[in-house]
Amino acid sequence: MLCSDECYTELWFGARPPRSLLEFGLEGCLAFHSLSKRSGMTGYRSAIVCGDPALVAEYRRCRAAMGQAMPAPTEAASVAAWGDEAHVEDRRGVFRAKRDLVLGGLAALGLEVWPNETTFYVWVKVPAGHDDRSYTDLLLDAGIVASPGSFFGAGNEEWFRLALVPDLDGCRRALEAWPR
Repeated sequence: MLCSDECYTELWFGARPPRSLLEFGLEGCLAFHSLSKRSGMTGYRSAIVCGDPALVAEYRRCRAAMGQAMPAPTEAASVAAWGDEAHVEDRRGVFRAKRDLVLGGLAALGLEVWPNETTFYVWVKVPAGHDDRSYTDLLLDAGIVASPGSFFGAGNEEWFRLALVPDLDGCRRALEAWPR
C-alpha cells in the first residue's frame, strides 16, 4: 500500500503539476487531502481519503473506531469549500505574492533557496559559519520562526525551512528584522 499526503497539492506557482498520486493509478494507493491548506480551514479537521476501492472500503470499515462525526455547521462549511475552486485560486495568489516577496528578500540577503514551484514552504541553505540549529536560533532571537532542516531527518542539516504563513506585512517585517 502506498499512502500519499496531498494537503499541499493545491498550492503551486508555475505550471500545474500532477496533483495526486491517483493520476497515475489507483491499485494499492490511498490519497489523503484536506481543507487545511487548500481553504485555510485548519481547525475544521475536514479531509478526504480516496483511491483503491478495496482499501477505501477497509478504511471505511475501521473509520467509526478512529474518530467522531463532524458537527453540522462544520460539515456545511466543508461542503461549500470542497465545491468552490475560486477561493483556492485566490489563496494561491496570496501565497504567490508572499513567496515572491520572500524569495526576492532572501536573494537580496545573498541566501540560496531550494528551487520549487509548490507548497508554502521555502527551504533556505544555511549560511557558512552556522549549522541549521544555530542559524534558526539566531533567527528566533530576531523574532523569525524557522525550522532546522535536521528536524526533518538526516541529510537536511544544511537547510532550514520557512513557512509563508504571516501576511505580506509580516513577511516584510521578517525580512527587515533578518540578522545580517
